[in-house]
Amino acid sequence: MSQSIRFLPAVAPAEHAADAAHRDRDLRRLLAVWRSLAVRFITAQAHGGADEVELCDALTGVEEALRHRHRKVWRQVQPVLQLLLLEAEHAGDQSTAPSDCLNCRRAVDGLPSITQLLMGEAPR
Repeated sequence: MSQSIRFLPAVAPAEHAADAAHRDRDLRRLLAVWRSLAVRFITAQAHGGADEVELCDALTGVEEALRHRHRKVWRQVQPVLQLLLLEAEHAGDQSTAPSDCLNCRRAVDGLPSITQLLMGEAPR
């Protein structure tokens, strides 16, 4: 007795839309985490902090996740993100609180929003 081969139904458009929405949320979440960690890492470098190594490791982990899960977007935004880190680095005085440091405050305000990164807008 022979059985007919059944083909799997094509993925419905609603499933594609849900998958795309999930990937977009994941990308935006990872970029937001990267942005937050980058500012904290720069502050720890400039003003000292016991968590500098942990922040660097966390930042690297987020970059790895971006590279593996969002390869195409990561190739586009990585140079911008690395440039932002370099421009935000500064030699700080450990006796100055990061909240009083003009460079640290500029780093927080100067990093582009996630939407700006994804739209390809250049940082100010």
